[in-house]
This record gives sequence, structure tokens and C-alpha cells, in this order.
Amino acid sequence: MNKLPKIYKNNINDLKNKVQNQYILSDNSLKDSNKKLSKKDLIKKINDIFNSNDYIYGVYVNIMYKNKEKNVKKIIGYVNNNLLTIDDEKINIDSICDIEVK
Repeated sequence: MNKLPKIYKNNINDLKNKVQNQYILSDNSLKDSNKKLSKKDLIKKINDIFNSNDYIYGVYVNIMYKNKEKNVKKIIGYVNNNLLTIDDEKINIDSICDIEVK
């Protein structure tokens, strides 16, 4: 009987190769940095991102926080008022001022 080749299994608990990307964005990256969306509009925008045809498992987004900090994150999910990033980070929706797909 022929032996089948072994299948490669990646160890997902291995944190050595984990890459964390965080960028500081220019002031032009979000259209209106002083614009603050209502929570309802922000959640609608997030749902539109996850329901788009471009979303498969993760999507890079520009996030502007209420403290005027801006950065790019790859989000993979939305649970209990938190966005989940590929870097195992939870971002509270209440701390976000605006979000858009990069």
C-alpha cells in the first residue's frame, strides 16, 4: 500500500513570526479629521466594510481615534462593541471617531 505524504501543519500559536504593522498617517488620509460620526453611523460604516465583496478575512482600514491619533490596522472581526485586529488587539468602538477602508 502506498504511503501518502505528510501534510504541513503550521503552528498558529507560534508568536515568533508574528508581524505587527502600525503606521502613522498623514493628515490627508481621512477626509475630514474634525468630523465625528454618531455611533449608529460608525457601526453602519463598519458593517458595510465587513459586508463588502472586498472583505474575505481581513481588511486594512484607516482609523481615526477621538484623541486625534490615526493609524492603519487590519481588522478581522467585530464582537461586543470591539473591533478585532489581526494582531490580537481589541479596539473599542467608543474610542473611534471615523474609519475607512485603506
